Amino acid sequence: MPSNQNIKRKKTEIVLLITPRIVRNIPKPINLENEYHFGTASEAGKLPVSIKKTTAQSLSIAPVGTGRGALRNASDAFTPSDDQQAPPNPFANIAPPPPSPGAATLTLQAPTNVGLDKEFSVNVRLVGAKPTVNSDLQLTYEASVLEALDGGDKSGTRTIKLGKDLPTGLATQIRFKVIAANPGTTEINVQNVAAEDTENGASVEVALPPSASVNIK
Repeated sequence: MPSNQNIKRKKTEIVLLITPRIVRNIPKPINLENEYHFGTASEAGKLPVSIKKTTAQSLSIAPVGTGRGALRNASDAFTPSDDQQAPPNPFANIAPPPPSPGAATLTLQAPTNVGLDKEFSVNVRLVGAKPTVNSDLQLTYEASVLEALDGGDKSGTRTIKLGKDLPTGLATQIRFKVIAANPGTTEINVQNVAAEDTENGASVEVALPPSASVNIK
């Protein structure tokens, strides 16, 4: 029996032409909207502090008692603020004010804070003595905490001679090294002072300085 088969295929394509047109402009966000605001746990999303421009100003010191808002005390002009505190003086352990004329005083200067395994200097000075006065003194320290770097023994005591006609002069300096294993506090003292006026052989009284306390950190 004869058969007949007819197959037809048709392919269609659709082409779209799109012409974009600007209907309205998108507003540009301001800087405040672009920023990511943050805060603390109690003030989440707190806006940042804004600093406005200010005009240039000059700094002057007004005399005491004149003008509106004058300083109550002239010393207030030199008082540092909380964020501008003066750095600590590393040689805070200084002897009392200068002695009266004719008196002799020893001063002992040492840093207030020293780190572990660090070196530092201790200064001893004879102040206010006549040029003809020579003195002998004993400097003591804790040998288990400090080591004198002058090449002497490790007894914790040093004999120091001061005088204008002596090699050390009226002042001397001793280097120390911290050998303590742990932080703490140690003291350096001057004691057993004997002074003599070489011109007439008379003994001279010398005021001792306070102990120098050193914090080891």
